[in-house]
Amino acid sequence: MDAYAQHCTGVAQQLCLRVKPSNEESYSLHYGLIEGFEYQWGHHYQLEVTESEVNNAPADASSKKVHSKPLAR
Repeated sequence: MDAYAQHCTGVAQQLCLRVKPSNEESYSLHYGLIEGFEYQWGHHYQLEVTESEVNNAPADASSKKVHSKPLAR
């Protein structure tokens, strides 16, 4: 995870985390929350994440919930 967030537009203007899976070269934007993780501007993070399905998710929300355990900072 990059050391800074980036302005993005989901349902409204927000800050998105810049994430890069270990097997990819470029960053992509993560629009939702990562449960169990508190982002602090200016720090790079390496995270182990799991995803679970959200039943009956609202139309403007993700159908996946992301959980994290920080490995290093």
